[in-house]
Amino acid sequence: MDVLALCLAAAALLLSMVAVLLAVGVTLRVSHMEGHGAPTPSAGLAVGSEIPRPFVASLPPGSDIEAWLEGPSLIVFAAANCQPCRELMASISDTDLHLFGNRVAIIERPGPDGSPLTDSVRCEADYVTDPDGGLAKAFETNVTPHSFAILGGRIAAQTIGAEVTQLAAIIRTGAATS
Repeated sequence: MDVLALCLAAAALLLSMVAVLLAVGVTLRVSHMEGHGAPTPSAGLAVGSEIPRPFVASLPPGSDIEAWLEGPSLIVFAAANCQPCRELMASISDTDLHLFGNRVAIIERPGPDGSPLTDSVRCEADYVTDPDGGLAKAFETNVTPHSFAILGGRIAAQTIGAEVTQLAAIIRTGAATS
């Protein structure tokens, strides 16, 4: 009987130690997370801001940088694992391309498995990867899809989501008055 009682006491002690360790772990995790909730979507560079120089440096060799800066041009931040990004890429039409002077840049964060977004794109675009997030930081964005319309070397409009029709309307108006 003494051996059985000793085993039961040891098991009870072991279970209480595990419970204490779990409670301490949960408490530490909760206290670490306070004030660190999900990131707030950032608004992006303000309309009228100049195009960040890191974007110009990221364009593929042979790109007409002056044409990109003068615009109209479209810059889209997207991610491979983002369903609205895939919908946006599939919805960009030839009309949109023509409106933006066939200058569309997709700044992409690769998916967790390294898969590209290119299988969703139905238009010709310049692809720029942003694995370290430097371009997203330069444009002050942390959400996808986030689109910026460029005109006259500045941001003419921006939108978050899978619609470029708002940007197209602004570009039509801006291009008509320039």
